[in-house]
Amino acid sequence: CGNDIAVYGQRLYAVINQSHKVEVMDLSAHRINQIDISTPRYIAFQNQYAYVTSYVSTSDQLNVGAVYQVDTATLQVTAEAVVGPQPDELVIHDNLLYCTCSGGYNYPDFDSTVSVVDITTMKEIRKLTVGINPIRIKEDSHGRLWVLCSGNYVDVTPQLVVLQGECVVQRFTVNAANMALCGDTLYYIGTPEFIE
Repeated sequence: CGNDIAVYGQRLYAVINQSHKVEVMDLSAHRINQIDISTPRYIAFQNQYAYVTSYVSTSDQLNVGAVYQVDTATLQVTAEAVVGPQPDELVIHDNLLYCTCSGGYNYPDFDSTVSVVDITTMKEIRKLTVGINPIRIKEDSHGRLWVLCSGNYVDVTPQLVVLQGECVVQRFTVNAANMALCGDTLYYIGTPEFIE
């Protein structure tokens, strides 16, 4: 099933999770090629590279995930960073890549971190603790990162966590499944009466 889609340059990239590939198309949606990546989740771009999060998905690798660097000219994987379990959405800011690590395969012991990767070395340099089961991340115009944490689906309520640098500066309780930023306005899909 399709999990993410983005336009970069004159190409359309569709991340197909269960088919283990990223489909690359022209802007008329005609297929150019595919990139084979195990359980890909989300995609982001900087300079000539695409960065794709991957659950990796083997039974002996439940506690690790990966971010793959792909050259958009050759469509070849050029580097890999090992990150936290089941990485989902990602953003790139100041040459650092931030990806949410849900730990979704480890129910009920979800992860609660954002992996920080230096994209010049493709190495994880630290983890930031945010909240249980982080799945989405967006950057606003002030450089703050907004992280949506889904909770544990039983007794831990979903939260929206705001990071400034490496510090948590605000937390909201919010029943949301996804979000988008437009200027200084955050939109989310959820039930408004659950926000505190």
